[in-house]
Amino acid sequence: MDEGRAADGLALAALMGIQIKREVAEDTGVASKVAERLDALNSKDFAKADAIRKDLAEQGIALMDYKDEAGQRQTKWEVKR
Repeated sequence: MDEGRAADGLALAALMGIQIKREVAEDTGVASKVAERLDALNSKDFAKADAIRKDLAEQGIALMDYKDEAGQRQTKWEVKR
């Protein structure tokens, strides 16, 4: 999404009284935490993976696990609404 469309979306949300957690959505640390969690899962370090999931959930990030076409574990994330 380009910056102009993002700004339009934020302005519309503000008009509708919807508060957007921009600091979480723009945090590039989320992607690295998701990658760290996938590494932990692949290493069968489930306690570490669960701790990372819990930490992200406390920040308002929802994780969705799935397997890609090759059967490899993947994770998508989004900001909880």
